Amino acid sequence: MTPTPPLRSPVRPGRRVRRTTVAAGTSMALALLGLTAAAGAPSAQAEPSAAVPATFTASGVPKLDHVVVVMEENKFYEDVIGSSQAPYINSLAKQGASFSDFHGVVHPSQGNYVALFSGSTHGIKDDDCPHDYSSDNLGNQLLTHGKTFVGYSEDLPSDGSKDCGDDGDSGYARKHNGWVDFKNVPASSNLRMSRFPSDYSKLPDVSFVTPNLTNDMHDGTVREGDDWLRKNLDGYVQWARTHNSALVLTWDEADMP
Repeated sequence: MTPTPPLRSPVRPGRRVRRTTVAAGTSMALALLGLTAAAGAPSAQAEPSAAVPATFTASGVPKLDHVVVVMEENKFYEDVIGSSQAPYINSLAKQGASFSDFHGVVHPSQGNYVALFSGSTHGIKDDDCPHDYSSDNLGNQLLTHGKTFVGYSEDLPSDGSKDCGDDGDSGYARKHNGWVDFKNVPASSNLRMSRFPSDYSKLPDVSFVTPNLTNDMHDGTVREGDDWLRKNLDGYVQWARTHNSALVLTWDEADMP
């Protein structure tokens, strides 16, 4: 079966666009998406290994063992999908689901991160730091229901740090780390990217990954972001195919003037 190409949507003037690509490793997702190969590097030529059947809940929704959400920055859909500067991401998009009508809700970035994690911008209209909330959110819901959550941030000064970062060196920025703004998400769920396990079976049920300001395409190029993703997450993508797990890749908003 030939993979269905990702949908393209027109960019509407003044509208902030967030694009999301899902590279799933379950046989359910592979079947629904018409995939015949792993969501891996574009140069891979080997025959794909058999995928593990997905587990379904009573409602018919697939129950994944691990989900990793990677947050990228400030690019229009057309800047990435179809671009020669993003060969790895395009390989994922061709073999996964592309949510091309998925949009940011506010500008600048910080409110989008908080909204994605908690369902509300909490009135944020800037990138000021710090913010501290006690309201419900994805991490708290997972932990309350006996699941696990960890956010991994590249160049986070130390595990559990609440430092604002973003000192102009294209490193860590708290404005791109939504979970640290919530008091009911423990410090143990806020880790450096270097703590992302090489044994992927030890990943939490849900993980968020935030590259630094260069590698998330905020200050760096599409090519730099694409290379970083391949280097740091392709091992997980290949493993996920046969371990009932998925990768979600999304951007916070388009590159606004």
